[in-house]
Amino acid sequence: MAFYLPYLLIFVSISGSIWLIYKIFQ
Repeated sequence: MAFYLPYLLIFVSISGSIWLIYKIFQ
């Protein structure tokens, strides 16, 4: 479980950044 934690954190941060950029440009 601890092996997947960094990948989950990276995925959440990248998807959050994409969502913020999408909201800004709407």
